[in-house]
Amino acid sequence: MFHKPDVADVEAQRILARATGGMAAAAVPVASPSSAVLLSALAQAGYGVIVTDADARVRWLNDAAQSLTGWLGGDALGQRVFSVFRLEDDQGEVMPSPVEAALAEHDVGLRRYSGWLCARDGTREWVDAQAVACFGIAGGERDGQAVLWFEDAGARQRARRAVQRRTEIAEAVINELAEAVLLLDATGRVQRANARALRMFGYGSAEMGQLTIARLMPVPFMNAPDVQFTEYRTNPSRRLPRAVAWRKDATHFPARLVVEPLPVMGDDGGYVALVRDDTETQRSVNMAQRLGRLLDSAVEEIYVFDANSLYFLEVNRGAQRNLGYTNEELRTMTPLMVAEGLAQETLLGYLAQLRGGDREHLVYRTRHRRADGTVYPVEVRLNFSRDEEPPVFMAMAVDISDREAQEKEMSHLAHFDALTGLPNRPQLMLRLQAAMALAASSPKQLAVMFMDIDKFKVINDTCGHDVGDEVLRAVAQRLREALRTADTVARLGGDEFVVLAEGINNNEDATRVVEKLQAAVAQPVAVGGQQLPIAFSIGITLYPNDNADMETLLKHADEAMYAAKHAGRGTHRFYEILRPDTDMVDTPKKSRFGPHLS
Repeated sequence: MFHKPDVADVEAQRILARATGGMAAAAVPVASPSSAVLLSALAQAGYGVIVTDADARVRWLNDAAQSLTGWLGGDALGQRVFSVFRLEDDQGEVMPSPVEAALAEHDVGLRRYSGWLCARDGTREWVDAQAVACFGIAGGERDGQAVLWFEDAGARQRARRAVQRRTEIAEAVINELAEAVLLLDATGRVQRANARALRMFGYGSAEMGQLTIARLMPVPFMNAPDVQFTEYRTNPSRRLPRAVAWRKDATHFPARLVVEPLPVMGDDGGYVALVRDDTETQRSVNMAQRLGRLLDSAVEEIYVFDANSLYFLEVNRGAQRNLGYTNEELRTMTPLMVAEGLAQETLLGYLAQLRGGDREHLVYRTRHRRADGTVYPVEVRLNFSRDEEPPVFMAMAVDISDREAQEKEMSHLAHFDALTGLPNRPQLMLRLQAAMALAASSPKQLAVMFMDIDKFKVINDTCGHDVGDEVLRAVAQRLREALRTADTVARLGGDEFVVLAEGINNNEDATRVVEKLQAAVAQPVAVGGQQLPIAFSIGITLYPNDNADMETLLKHADEAMYAAKHAGRGTHRFYEILRPDTDMVDTPKKSRFGPHLS
C-alpha cells in the first residue's frame, strides 16, 4: 500500500536533492515516507544522523552518530541535542547548535557548520554538519522535528594544518638564511621581506612595504636609468654594474643582487630578489643555486625534527646531497643516526636547554656520517619552535671541513717548524715536561742534547740561504730517521737542534746515541750539484742527575755544546754537575764539562 505524499515528503525530497546533489533523492520512490527517504539516503552516504523533536531533544541517532559523539542510543534519547552534539571553534568557544537554529527559523533551509565536535569521552574531531527543520500537518497545525547530519572532516583539517605548518617552517628557515630575500611586484615594489632583509636595511616590515628595489639600491637603478632590476638574473645577458645598497640610516654597503621571476605572484607576475652583503664573509656557494628553491638548494643542511620522537620531518636537498640518503630514508632517521660521536645524553642536554627557554639557540660541532660510511665535520645551529603543533626543532648544519683544515694547519704551525716539520720550541717544552716527569719516576735518565751544525754560516754565506734551507731539511730528516720513535728531535731556530733521548742508563748510553746521530749526518749533503760535509757539536746533560728545571737543562746542554765547539767541533761534551763542596773560585768555567769525546 502506497503512502500518499504529504508536505513532509515534498520537503524531504527537496532537502535531499540539495544535500546530495540530487543523486540520493532520485533513487528513493516518492511514495516512501519522508523520514525514511531522508534518513536512508544520509545513512547510505556515511553521515552521522540525529533526529530531534520540536524541543530539540534527541529522538533517534544512527550508528555513525553514536561512534562520532560517543553517546550510545539509549543514553542519548531524550537528551537536549546540544548535550550530545556540541561544536567548538578553533578558539574553544561553543558554537550555536545547528538544530536549534533550524527549529527557531521554522524553515527547511539548510544550515551548514564546521567545527570541533566534542565527544562524550573528551576527544575532538573536526566535522562538517548540516541541519534542517521538517514539518508535517497534524490537526491543522504544523508539528516539527529536525534532522542533523554530519561527517568527519578531520582529514581535510589535518591537511590544511599540515600545509600551514610547512609554510611556517619554510618562513622560519628562510628567516635564518644569510641572504636578504625580497618578493617584488612587476614594478619592483617590495611585497614581503625576510627577517635578514629587515636587519640588513634597518627598516620595519611596514616601512619595507612602501619601498622599491630602486630606493633600496640607488646604485645603479637611480643613476643608470637604462639598467633594469630584472636584468640581474643568474646569467645576465650583458655585463651589469655592481649594486650599492643604502640602509635607513644612510650608510651603504656593496651588495650582490640576483633576481628571478616568480609567476605565482598575481596576474602580472613578480620577482624574488636575493641580496647579499659583500662586506661579510664570502659564501662558497653561488647564490643562483638557491633561487626558486631557497630551502632545497641551500648550501646548508636543514633539518626539522619532531621534539618528542626526534625523527626528521623535513630535510632539504642539501642534506640529502651531502649525506647521500634519499628523503624517504632520512625520514626514518634521527640526528643521532647521522652524527658520529654525538652522545645521546649530550644531544638531549642541548634540547633541554632550548625547551626550558635558557637559550634561544645554541651551536655545537659534530661529525656527520654519509651513507657510504665517510664522515665530515659540521657546525650545527639548533633552534626550538614551541609554537608548532607538534613542537619541532630546526637544525642548520654547515660543512666546516675547510675551516677545520685551516685550524689544524694553524695549530701545526704553532707547534712545528715550518721549514723542517720538526717540533718547535713550544712543542719541545711540552715534550720535555712529559719526559722529565717520566724520568723522575723511573731509574732511567733523560738525555737532553743541544746540537749545532758546525760552520753552517759558511754554507749560507757561500752557497746562499736556499741551499742552507735544503741542508737543514736534509739534516732534520736524517736525525728523525736515526732516532727511536719515543725520542724527540726539535729545531729551535737557525741551525740549532735539540734531541730528547729517554731511557738512558749512563753517559755511555748517551754517547752511543750521539755516535748514531753523528753517523747519520756523516755523509755529505748533495745540494745543487755540490757535496756539502756536515758535522755537529753536541752538548749533553742527563736528568735527573742534573736536577734542574726545563730552561736550566737546555742552558746546561747549550753550555756543553759550546764546550764541544771549543774542543775542535764535530764532537760532544757532557755537562758536569758542580757539587756543593766544589771550589767555584779556583775552578775555571771550562772544568764543568767532562772529558768525554766521541
